[in-house]
Amino acid sequence: MEPMPGMKSQVREVIKIADNNHMTLEWYENQGGGEKKTMEINYTRAGKK
Repeated sequence: MEPMPGMKSQVREVIKIADNNHMTLEWYENQGGGEKKTMEINYTRAGKK
C-alpha cells in the first residue's frame, strides 16, 4: 500500500467466512514497528426480494 506517493506501508488482510451469508474483512497496517487493525468490514448477504 502507498498512502502518499513514495511512502510505502505493509498491510495484511484477513478474510473470515462464517457461512454462505456472512463474511468479515479485517485490514492491518504495520506502522512504526507494530501491527494495528485499521479497518473491519462485515458483509451480510441481502435477502431475496
